[in-house]
Amino acid sequence: WTLPKSAGFIHEKDLKAAESAENVVDPIDGTFTVHLSGKEQMWTKEYVGLVLWFTVLVTPFQYYVGSIGWHLERLGDDDGTMTNAFAMVYGLAAFLAPVGGMVADTFGLGVTMAFASIAVGSSFFVLELGGASIALEVHSVGLVLYAVGRLIVFAMFFSSIGKMFGYKYYGLLVGWGMFVSAVFSTLQYPLIAIALDGDYAISNYACGVGCLSAVSYCAAMYRWEKEGSTAFDRLKHK
Repeated sequence: WTLPKSAGFIHEKDLKAAESAENVVDPIDGTFTVHLSGKEQMWTKEYVGLVLWFTVLVTPFQYYVGSIGWHLERLGDDDGTMTNAFAMVYGLAAFLAPVGGMVADTFGLGVTMAFASIAVGSSFFVLELGGASIALEVHSVGLVLYAVGRLIVFAMFFSSIGKMFGYKYYGLLVGWGMFVSAVFSTLQYPLIAIALDGDYAISNYACGVGCLSAVSYCAAMYRWEKEGSTAFDRLKHK
């Protein structure tokens, strides 16, 4: 971002960031433009929040895929019809990728991320619908919510990094986010173990609530986008 060196409103931390980062000084008006390094971008609240949002969602993703066959069986899918349907829904969801992109372009990343977080979270609550009064086919709604929500979450993670931070260190930022989420996704195993021991409601509700809690970052993203097209300029290496 560009700052006048003589401006009284510049915070000391911004000046230190400018001194430590690559910067360009304009010899005419005395301004300097700060170019954040990849490491500095990684420590911004925007990036840390984005990785947390993504990580909180990825663990339930993995738990759902690892346990959905067992869940459907306990709900009455004795012949595997619904399990096979999930495989089809999971693959066909890719055809909605352009629609997700159009929604993001029209309503913004924050709104689209919130929709995806709520969709995935809702799929876990659908798993808790069971019993003789609930038809097995009702769970197809949960399968669709999960497949579509998961697709959009990954798309929004990659899109958000490009929009907020540019592409100078895009590979570094995406790679680090994927690494962190992969490490924490191993929590899927104790969640699956808890479910197999009979306490599946604990795992399902924990995942559902976790996904819904991620909406808080989506709200922040929505607010940043409303600030205008220059809201993320200070984060980029231009």
